[in-house]
Amino acid sequence: GYINPDRDTIWQSYDYEHMRVYFTLWDLQKPVIAQIQGYCLAGGTDLMLACDLAVAADDAYFGYVDVRFGSGVVSMFLPWVVGVRTAKELVFTGADRIPAAEALRIGLVNRVVPRDELEDATMALADEIAKNEPFVVRSMKASINRVWEIAGLRAALDANTEIDVMIETANLPARDEFRRITQEEGLKAAIAWRDARYRSGG
Repeated sequence: GYINPDRDTIWQSYDYEHMRVYFTLWDLQKPVIAQIQGYCLAGGTDLMLACDLAVAADDAYFGYVDVRFGSGVVSMFLPWVVGVRTAKELVFTGADRIPAAEALRIGLVNRVVPRDELEDATMALADEIAKNEPFVVRSMKASINRVWEIAGLRAALDANTEIDVMIETANLPARDEFRRITQEEGLKAAIAWRDARYRSGG
């Protein structure tokens, strides 16, 4: 159940602020290209998915570890990008070590390049797009986004925000323990506790 209305309000503000940022990217007329290296987890993956395209270094890792310590996913762009079954597997399992090559295979990113070529590859993609008529590119972005909006993307993301607030304000012992360990022993200790439960089969 809920803990208290004040906490609900805090989480609503947090979630809606994040969604405002994501939709700012979504609504920009120009294409937005995410450039990813290293770990891109939870909110980082959300932010990347709100962009139009994504170029990842070969050392990048993606995922939604939230479920492993009792949190939800703030946005729900994931099923729109990779499909419902893949999204369910990633979110239900709390997968947080999806390598760049797998991210490319499932459609999470557009291109994967060696780390030392990442910036050049991202700029090359931007230059490739920039050679086209800007009005047409803007119109095509709006048209493609409109397909998802007609299918209900904005309503679905709004509904997920309400669900995430419900999750974040629920009394969940595992999440409380994760937060306690984080406060008392640090984030590394909390992650080790979490990983012992999931990676060791405990």
